[in-house]
Amino acid sequence: DLHQQSVNYSYVHPMFDLSIDDGAARIIRDALKQYKKNWSGGRPQEQIDIEFLETQFNRMVLEVELDA
Repeated sequence: DLHQQSVNYSYVHPMFDLSIDDGAARIIRDALKQYKKNWSGGRPQEQIDIEFLETQFNRMVLEVELDA
């Protein structure tokens, strides 16, 4: 008699705090834009993640430009 056990496969992704200057934010934003442009497809969540990161780095760059 086999009993199925409920297995918890949830994974907590590590979080990082990043300290970068505006030049680095621009480079990362541009790299994400290029990565998204050349993205050949894959998991839908990956595309969502790429777009989220690009938006966040766009915000950083715009914040610097508006404060200048």
